[in-house]
Amino acid sequence: MFDGSLPEIGAFSALSDAEIVAASAGWGRVESAAAARKLAAMAEVFRRRTGIDDAADREDWFIDPETSVLSELAAAHHITDRLASAQTHRGVLLANRFPHVAALFEAGLISDLLIRAIVYRTYLITDPDAM
Repeated sequence: MFDGSLPEIGAFSALSDAEIVAASAGWGRVESAAAARKLAAMAEVFRRRTGIDDAADREDWFIDPETSVLSELAAAHHITDRLASAQTHRGVLLANRFPHVAALFEAGLISDLLIRAIVYRTYLITDPDAM
């Protein structure tokens, strides 16, 4: 991701206006691609830890698996449990409902703000044909 094709902060002052705009856009794509990977990783952890294959092992847990994994992710990312929940569920929805959109996000072609809008505005659609 940081392959040297985009200028670092220290080099910004030496760039022309067009080059700095291009650098800004390039780093924006990197930001989106990194966010896509983060959400996908969070979704994978969530899927692994809340799967039904090993539900019997968790019958005596005081905290349910979802709460446990979200708390672990929140601590790892230094964010609140609520924010970890929102990000993780967004990652799960991307993988399950929007694989083509997820691919665009992974490529850095669309932003996290657009992903949030897509997920929020389609949340109540339950008809697979409408999706």
